[in-house]
This record gives sequence, structure tokens and C-alpha cells, in this order.
Amino acid sequence: MPTEEQMKSVVACKIQDEDLLQLNDVVNRVDFGLGLTIFVKGSVISGSLISGKKYYTALAGKLKESGEVGTALAVYFDQKAESQYTKTSDDFIFPNNFLHIDQVEIRRDDGRMGQLNGGMLRIKIEEIEGYILGNIGNPR
Repeated sequence: MPTEEQMKSVVACKIQDEDLLQLNDVVNRVDFGLGLTIFVKGSVISGSLISGKKYYTALAGKLKESGEVGTALAVYFDQKAESQYTKTSDDFIFPNNFLHIDQVEIRRDDGRMGQLNGGMLRIKIEEIEGYILGNIGNPR
């Protein structure tokens, strides 16, 4: 019978979807975008799954446009893109605990998708309850 300490460890552990981990790894290695819709705590979020490098580089670029303080902050994000998301050797391992999503749309109260203009999302894979490959949008 498991001890109380072992049970606490099991209860605290969240599951990461192996398929999402694989998709995220490929996107980081090849640096391409892939339509994805995720379900998180009752919310529906749709967009383009992008590499961590593309996410951090774009974030740094947006910060640089906002002036002196933004430019100073951008240095951190540029460094993160280079140090964690740039392959430096054949055995390089990309971080695989967050998804990075661009062109974000979120389901509104009226059931329609609302676009998050210029916003990107970084979300822990373990928080995602389900997904659909591809984007959903409003009917035309």
C-alpha cells in the first residue's frame, strides 16, 4: 500500500499529453507553424502553434517598438530565444513544457471567436485538457 508521501506525489503530478509534447518538439526543431485549438478550464483558444524561438523573438521585437524600457526588456527575451531555443548541437534538447501560440482567438460569451490582436500565448502543456489540430473560427 502506498505511503501518504507517495500519494501526495501522485496527486500533485499533472499529466502532459504525449501527442502535444511530440507536436511541440517538432515545431521547435523545424520552426514552423501549425493550426491548433486547445481547451483549458472551460475556455476555447485557437491559433497557430509556433516555436519557442519565434515566440521570444517576436516578443522582443514588440518590446523594442515600445521605447527605451521595452528595448531593455527585449534583451532578456532575445537571450532566451538564443540560449533555450536555438539548436547548438545534434543532441540539443528543446524545453518541452510550454506551448507558444500566435494569432490567438478566444471563444467569447456569445460563442463566437474573438481575435486577440497582436497577442501571443504561452501556456503550460499540463494545463491543457484537450485539443484539435487546426483552427476554429466564426462561420462566414
